[in-house]
Amino acid sequence: EAQAAKEAAEAADAMAQAKAMRLEREATAHAPPTAPVLSAAPVRAVAGESLPAKVHRVCAALELPGDGGLVRLVREANAALGIEPTGNLVQQTDRLLITLFG
Repeated sequence: EAQAAKEAAEAADAMAQAKAMRLEREATAHAPPTAPVLSAAPVRAVAGESLPAKVHRVCAALELPGDGGLVRLVREANAALGIEPTGNLVQQTDRLLITLFG
């Protein structure tokens, strides 16, 4: 009887944990996305950062939608800052980062 009671308690605990996890997933599934926390660190401080990560950091700083192709996102970021796009995509993105973060 003691073993059966222990197993029943463990099963009830597992069910409660599963329910709590499900409720948490449901609550966060409908929550609005939060903006990423941005660092004011210079561009050099994030050496090795990929081009998509840089572009999305720029878009987040400018509160632009981060969906779409990189070319379109960089074009929109340049326009938002009034920058004439010159150079390749990497150069443009680095210029945007420097403009935004110093």
